[in-house]
Amino acid sequence: MGYAIVFELSLIYKNQIWSFTDFHHLDDNDPFLNSIKSVLTQWFNTNETMELNTSGSTGAPKTISLSKKAMRESARKTINFFNLKKGDKALLCLPVKFIGGMMMLIRAIEQGLDLHIDHPSLRPLRGYDESFDFIPMTPAQMMQSFLHDSGHLHNQKKILLGGAPISITLENAIHNSSLDVYHSFGMTETISHIALRELKAKDRVFNALPGVQFSKDQRSCLVIDADHLNQSIITNDIVEIISKTAFIWQGRWDNVVNSGGVKLHPELIEEKLKSMMSKDFFLIGKNDEQFGEVLVLVYEGDDSHEASINALCKRYLSKFEQPKALLNISNFLRTETGKIRRSETYNLALRSTK
Repeated sequence: MGYAIVFELSLIYKNQIWSFTDFHHLDDNDPFLNSIKSVLTQWFNTNETMELNTSGSTGAPKTISLSKKAMRESARKTINFFNLKKGDKALLCLPVKFIGGMMMLIRAIEQGLDLHIDHPSLRPLRGYDESFDFIPMTPAQMMQSFLHDSGHLHNQKKILLGGAPISITLENAIHNSSLDVYHSFGMTETISHIALRELKAKDRVFNALPGVQFSKDQRSCLVIDADHLNQSIITNDIVEIISKTAFIWQGRWDNVVNSGGVKLHPELIEEKLKSMMSKDFFLIGKNDEQFGEVLVLVYEGDDSHEASINALCKRYLSKFEQPKALLNISNFLRTETGKIRRSETYNLALRSTK
């Protein structure tokens, strides 16, 4: 593989078609464009691997090497699933230093897509009148598109959501639309998604891409075997296995709260409240002398909502699921892909109450 293949790909930035050499001569004033240049430079060098930072899905974040051959095979799975053809229009609106954005570049190179690129923002469709065949975005980006760019959003053909859980509000908005939307499950170690949940189906089942199978370990955490990977991937995601190629995600093993011997899964308990809550929130464990750990509910907003949230908890949660305290903070801390940074946000909320 050499540089020439890039010229089969349309990289479209601000209505200009760029080649690899255009990126190669960029100055250092634009981190996003320079990160694209870095990925392209690595992809077309003679090394057989690329180095990426993991997000922590299988343990502490670390730097790993991924085989370019495996990355091509992963790209091909997505291309085939979504039936993407040479010349199809796609939008890159994700940071390419993470696996989701990086793999969008690789898919475009492999299939010769017309790839429009734009700086990541919460409103990726602002300023675009055209219909794209394929757009990967975060749930936060799609929610803002519903709120501010709904006309443009409904022109899009296939949308792939990833990087964070989908709120009940967003899921209901998708169900009430005619949009073709999929929620992805994957991580750096699996080279982007290995399972998809079709949101039209209105269930919580993730189905494997071809060549992928699932099992679980003694913790009930998902184990992934895929033909493009050279080893099994053991995650910290607690799942219900439906079949060898399907599962329901239940939460994170590292978020489990052991309260007096009762194991509580914050994400499952959050599901019971999501449709009634008007504010973003999460549950987290804190140390307790009597029970070892107890649940605390942290919500985004001011303390005027505390009484109504307490009432919801008493109505919809069991005795063991009741949070022992409520904390509030004006703005949650989030990752670049929109995930709530639970521990840091909790600690910040705790400090603000003192």
